[in-house]
Amino acid sequence: ALFTGIMRDLSVEEEERDARDALESLINSATDPIVVIDSTGVIERVNPACSLVFGYTKEELLGRNVTMLMPKKHAIKHGRYLERYFERKENKSTSSVVGKGRDLEGKKNDGSLFPVFLTVSECVMASKKKAVFIGILRDMTEKEKAIAAEVEREKSEALLMNILPAAIALRLKNINDDTHIADYFE
Repeated sequence: ALFTGIMRDLSVEEEERDARDALESLINSATDPIVVIDSTGVIERVNPACSLVFGYTKEELLGRNVTMLMPKKHAIKHGRYLERYFERKENKSTSSVVGKGRDLEGKKNDGSLFPVFLTVSECVMASKKKAVFIGILRDMTEKEKAIAAEVEREKSEALLMNILPAAIALRLKNINDDTHIADYFE
């Protein structure tokens, strides 16, 4: 009797599986929305933060075009943005989007728009021999509110300085909760 045995080192496959699991965990635990699209703009993967911020379930997003997350003015041009990217890549010229961040607006499920900061990376999947784009978005609503509040504070401070004598305006500006501004009261 003759027996043949075939051996294969599974440690490499285990390391790859561990790396995939770690990446999956990283994507799912990110607090910023992450969207992975194919070269035509079809959504292939989203993380839970994307569903939370945009108000769609994962199932509502997968297989749909990413333009559903954009205001109309960008959505109608998105296909051309992708075409232009691949043309530039073919001609070995630099991309205007990939690898750079920019301020945009996102569109929620209810149609409302909100400020986002978007960074896009291209990833060529060796196993599928195709490019995907990974978009990471940061909801800038709170930052914009803070900026608006600071602008309003500066306006009110300027108004105080224009209306009241400087000594009184500075005194009002420097008060805290347990400071009384009246010197006396009859």
